Amino acid sequence: MASSKMKIALAPVLAMSLLAGCGGGSGGDTSFKDTSAETTPLTFDFFSVDPSPNWNGMKDEVGKVLTEKTGITLNGEFAVSGGQDKISLMAASGDYPDIVSPKEN
Repeated sequence: MASSKMKIALAPVLAMSLLAGCGGGSGGDTSFKDTSAETTPLTFDFFSVDPSPNWNGMKDEVGKVLTEKTGITLNGEFAVSGGQDKISLMAASGDYPDIVSPKEN
C-alpha cells in the first residue's frame, strides 16, 4: 500500500484526471486515447457520507476502462444513515481513508 503522503499527493491528480476525461472533445470523437505507458496498480480508499445504491465497485464498463488506463481503483464505502458520526470518529482517531466526501451541512 502506498504511503499516506503519496496518496494525499495523488488524490488531486486522480480527481483532475477524472474531470479531464469528462470534457467535450472536438469532432465528436468520444474514444479514449491510447496511452502505451505502463501503469502501476494503486487503490484509494474512499468514504462518502451520501449513500450510493448504484456503486458497483468499478465493475461497470467505465470503471474497467478507468482502471485499465490509469491503474487506479477506488475501494468505496458509503454511509447508510448520515455518516456524520463516522466522519467525527475518523477525525478523532486519525484513522481515515484517502478520500473523504462529507456533507456541507
